[in-house]
Amino acid sequence: MEGPEAVPAPPQINPPAAPVLTCKVCHEPIEGNHINANNDRYHAACFVCNQCLEPFPENVFFEADGQYFCDFDFTVLHGARCGRCGEIIRGKCITAMDMKWHPDHFTCETCGKALVGSTFVKKNNRPYCKPCVEKLKVKERAQDLCDRCKKPVNENLNEMLITIGGKKFHAHHFNCAICKQVLGADCKMFEGKIYCASDYERLTLRVCQACRRPIIGRAVTALSKQYHPEHFVCSKCERPFNTSVYWEFKGKPYCEAHYHELMGDVCGLCYEAAMGKTVSAIGRKWCEQHFKCLGCHTNLITLSSKHGFIDWDLKPYCKKCFEELPTEVRRRVAKYQEHEKKALKT
Repeated sequence: MEGPEAVPAPPQINPPAAPVLTCKVCHEPIEGNHINANNDRYHAACFVCNQCLEPFPENVFFEADGQYFCDFDFTVLHGARCGRCGEIIRGKCITAMDMKWHPDHFTCETCGKALVGSTFVKKNNRPYCKPCVEKLKVKERAQDLCDRCKKPVNENLNEMLITIGGKKFHAHHFNCAICKQVLGADCKMFEGKIYCASDYERLTLRVCQACRRPIIGRAVTALSKQYHPEHFVCSKCERPFNTSVYWEFKGKPYCEAHYHELMGDVCGLCYEAAMGKTVSAIGRKWCEQHFKCLGCHTNLITLSSKHGFIDWDLKPYCKKCFEELPTEVRRRVAKYQEHEKKALKT
């Protein structure tokens, strides 16, 4: 006698595993409560201001360029500044002429009259009240009168004013100092004399690369350009070169110290060009004898490798001096270094 036929068991379908959430800052798994900001997940302890590394007061934060800031740091780094005083604006502000203003600083450039709620005129990118603008126009028209014929300049006739001895004249009242032709709008003044365009070009064939003025007499030729001797200087400190030796970078001359600074070869302590044996640490170069603890001035090269040094604010400290810093500072540095190591691993 045969028993009942065996019925195969239905296949087991397991539910999909829940995705593992990781913290945007430390890249560690997240379990339990966490913070979701712009679809990124954070441990509550990791969600802090990108500038001061402190939790957000009353959980209020601001986003800029993918980073989060507390109210104070956001205002300092990204807050609007007044077009008059240049200070950060907190509270009410006025928007005008593509700038922000403290309400009591949006005033006429000439008389200081408050312009909030009033009609104003933009001139040279500054605000003016209407009466002051009219006064300026009258003054400008008076300044453009020829001192000889007392007539104004007519731009439609391609006229030009030139200034001699503090007074203004139409150019056509004078003649070129070389060819004696009546001068036009393209005339040029050089060393107290006026020339037509052709004679001026012939007279000023050499032009200083630095000041763009003509070179009369001795010149310095370097980098395929010409300079007045007093204008051939370091592009950074603007000091003359002590010798005929200079360093070139992107077509500009530099002294030795600023060339090495530009190339990242300046000692982090003495700020002179790192010469001879050097140490590379904390993203820069150091003279071998200057790589020392900022606290006790112990040379860090002589310490054993197990003691090493700790980077705080881009300066090296021995571990003993670092331990003397406030606890809160050491906690922040340790937390930052931990996050940095984890980020490098990923």
